[in-house]
Amino acid sequence: HYFAGDFRIQMIGNNIDAVQLRKVIAFWRPAGAIVSAASGYGVFTRRNLKQLPTVYLDPPTISAGSFNVGQDNEMDARIAATELLSPGMKHYAFVGSQKHFWWSAERSKAFISGMRASNLPCSAFERKLPEGDYLKELALWLRKLPKPCGIFADNDVTALKVVEICAALNIAIPEEIKLVGCDNNTDICEKSPIPISSVCPDYENAAMLCAKLLEE
Repeated sequence: HYFAGDFRIQMIGNNIDAVQLRKVIAFWRPAGAIVSAASGYGVFTRRNLKQLPTVYLDPPTISAGSFNVGQDNEMDARIAATELLSPGMKHYAFVGSQKHFWWSAERSKAFISGMRASNLPCSAFERKLPEGDYLKELALWLRKLPKPCGIFADNDVTALKVVEICAALNIAIPEEIKLVGCDNNTDICEKSPIPISSVCPDYENAAMLCAKLLEE
């Protein structure tokens, strides 16, 4: 935890259950809560938080009466497309995460529809096999892609998987695969065997909007 203005901020991980959450709320008696919900609500549902003023950041669904701040996933896709655009590119593609996330679906839809509307050939990695077969299926798909190809990975974790598979298949980056991730996770992008270019969502402004909304 740390101090922010006149408020003491207590950070709580998502590894607690509803019973623990009630105990935490009873002990700290917080004035409000901000929940990062991009991967789901977990235990931090409106039911468990009861009457505690709460703002959700990137919730998977928007319910009546809730307060939310969301990232612009269409803008993320547009920025990635601009970065990948090249006269010599034969093909463009989108690669989603191992698990299905709503924000990945939004980025995929925006990227693919934008490219195809511009008469640019574009495909997506369809995850049809069980999660354990994800890397095998992705490797087969990457091998068959028309090259050179510009790939937008839905986040930096996915982008790193593409880098590692391309290395194993002797697919050259950026000569054969030009890759852009998303989230600008420097721990991943800078430590990758090949540095990863990544779209940086406006997390700082999103956090400020959450704080302002909660205060109001």
